[in-house]
Amino acid sequence: MNKKILVVDDNSEIVDLLKNRLEFNHFDVITTMEGPEVLQKVKETSPDLVLMDIMMPHMDGDEVAKNLRKEGLKVPVIFVTAHLTTEHGDLARRGILINNERFGVIGKPINPKELLDKINQELGVC
Repeated sequence: MNKKILVVDDNSEIVDLLKNRLEFNHFDVITTMEGPEVLQKVKETSPDLVLMDIMMPHMDGDEVAKNLRKEGLKVPVIFVTAHLTTEHGDLARRGILINNERFGVIGKPINPKELLDKINQELGVC
């Protein structure tokens, strides 16, 4: 059975790019472009992982992650951000800390190999 990934981004081109890349690599993909829909989608579809933009208009990714944890949903989350610059040092390697929990992060533009490596690492498939 294929692993299921929920892709969340307010940019439809990024959603399509990620969906196509992940399906090509044998993942089942669910998508949404709205942060507030994530909680419901996770409850309905039980994804193995959430791949989510940090900066979104109605609810930022960090707020979504906090709400997931508040509801007791322990699905792994990898943040995708265009704001990963040299100022952030090795943030991509260390991850993002929210409420004492470390979340994976990958920068845009997305490197396909790095994306798959990070997903496999989070899913324990390495």
